[in-house]
Amino acid sequence: MIEKSAEDILLNVQNLSTYFFLYKGVMKVLDSISFDIRKREIFGLVGESGSGKSVTAFSILRLIEEPGRIVEGKVLFKDQDILHFSEREMREIRGKRIAMIFQQAKTALNPFMRVGDQVERIYRVHEKIANEKARRRTIEILRKVGIPESERRARDYPHQFSGGMSQRVMIALMTACNPELLIADEPTTGLDVTTQAQILDLMKEIRDRESSSILLITHDLGIVAQTCDRVAVMHAGHIVERGSVYDIFKEPKHPYTRMLLESIPHVESRLKLKGIPGSVPSLMDIPLACRFSERCSERMPLCLQNRPPTVEVKPGHMVMCCLYA
Repeated sequence: MIEKSAEDILLNVQNLSTYFFLYKGVMKVLDSISFDIRKREIFGLVGESGSGKSVTAFSILRLIEEPGRIVEGKVLFKDQDILHFSEREMREIRGKRIAMIFQQAKTALNPFMRVGDQVERIYRVHEKIANEKARRRTIEILRKVGIPESERRARDYPHQFSGGMSQRVMIALMTACNPELLIADEPTTGLDVTTQAQILDLMKEIRDRESSSILLITHDLGIVAQTCDRVAVMHAGHIVERGSVYDIFKEPKHPYTRMLLESIPHVESRLKLKGIPGSVPSLMDIPLACRFSERCSERMPLCLQNRPPTVEVKPGHMVMCCLYA
């Protein structure tokens, strides 16, 4: 793998912590996570439900609402810490330079507006384009994302689109201004296997055509294997392992990563699938001990006493585990 320089880093998240201050206590949903996304790469963020993946996306875009609050860390977008930007400055970034595809496209689209009008509004607001030119650009972007008869379909309402076509409309909305970073939060949820493959191919095509970077959030390791360049594995608000897709799949180091991989069905294998015992622990006033220790078959007394260190086991391959201390 070719080494990348600091100039190739588009987004650098450093020790990001997002807590939710509830009347019962403090919920540490993100606890000092770090990763970077390079230019023109697809970076995967994978883990079980409740591990903090979506909160990571909302924290990057500064969309955390009370009682949540970003309490620590930096989010460097092209070397600028956007956590210190004003809300006006963030509105200039959201949708134009950093865009997000949400899980359920049908609920994210405005049901009372024609889809063409929704896309046109992006051009008028962010690029100050006049109506006729915005209309032409709308037809073009709908065609690019694979919507047939785009001129006619632009006049349809969201309820007239299938799940896969709705997701394509959402991708058209979010890529209309050629964002430098596209955050895709479970973009294939609820879609059949064929449509999933088409959406993932479309995202890779957008990366290649527009030179965008993509943060792909998913619980599906199969999607990560066929789509991403690098990946970070999340568990209970921590990133427990990150590295190239090859390293994570061929040489997984963290017990949680290994157990995730063992839970994937393989067509050629007759081995019985292994589940991960227990569930993601409560993040309410959680102790410093390893958050996976109660579910881990390799735990040691040290795991129950201290927060695990993050160790670089090989260049670019990091693991947060007492086994490598």
